[in-house]
Amino acid sequence: MHMIIYGKDASRMDLKLEEIKKKYKDLERKNFDLKEDEQGTVLNALDTRSLFEEKRLFIIKNADFLGKSQKDVDYEVKAKEWIERLETEDILVFLLAQDQLTKKKEWQPFFEQAALLACKSLDAKNQKAYVLEQIKKISLSIDPEALQWFIAHIGTNSKRILDEIDKLSLYPGEIHLEEVQKLVSSEPIEDVFKMSDALFEKNGLKLIAYYRNFRAQNMETLQIIALLASQIRFLFQVRVYMDGGYPKEKIIDLTKAHPYRIQLMMKKASRFEADELLHELSQLARLDYQLKTGMIDRDEGFENFALSLMPEFQTKSLLI
Repeated sequence: MHMIIYGKDASRMDLKLEEIKKKYKDLERKNFDLKEDEQGTVLNALDTRSLFEEKRLFIIKNADFLGKSQKDVDYEVKAKEWIERLETEDILVFLLAQDQLTKKKEWQPFFEQAALLACKSLDAKNQKAYVLEQIKKISLSIDPEALQWFIAHIGTNSKRILDEIDKLSLYPGEIHLEEVQKLVSSEPIEDVFKMSDALFEKNGLKLIAYYRNFRAQNMETLQIIALLASQIRFLFQVRVYMDGGYPKEKIIDLTKAHPYRIQLMMKKASRFEADELLHELSQLARLDYQLKTGMIDRDEGFENFALSLMPEFQTKSLLI
């Protein structure tokens, strides 16, 4: 029996591997790393078995020869040698940090007999299916509205998704929207949404409050500015698509973003012209430049920028 755990989501791969280790915890375990061990060493270990030896668990890391990209593979691997050994009683687990398997014909029989465990990085398209799969695993009872909010706000970090689902599983009875909002930690991007709203509303005090909250989480000023700029760029992108007459479904397809996020962005974008959004981006770019060149202090500079947005303060910061 052999399995291939593959994909670029390292945390999901680790979880799959831990599940396998737990399932076969009574088997003798043999670990190999094909960045260090030659394939011949693994094959010889498979062939070496005493008369009374029980089956073993082989964990083979960096099995790059099974991937589509083989630029770092500096050893010859023959599919025939592996296929000949598939009748073994041992359990073979191959770990491949790539999203796609090789298309070479000689490897197809190997893949056809394998348990393929995909751990591709989550995005807006496969995030929902992953969340539903994990919720189903633990028979969690959650109403549709709460589930929709969870999916829209949880992000695409698989470890974080599991941690938050674990929190919800401790709640007795069916989980409703109020409990989800209370128990689940919002993605930092949620506060960025609120920061961008404060920026467009010219509410400098609210902008400073969100900024200080990020700083309390040890986030650097330049990183906060980058997050805020990223949010406005995305809003600008949506505005341009709307100006081009694209319907919501087409914008979702073009941006690969969650439908709920696009719905929110379209509502927000309808309040602004594309030129207004570009102006805000240019202001942030100027602030970013001044911070990077040491012209202004990071905290004082950002807060002066925020206050300068407010007509009642008319603060003459270094940005003016």
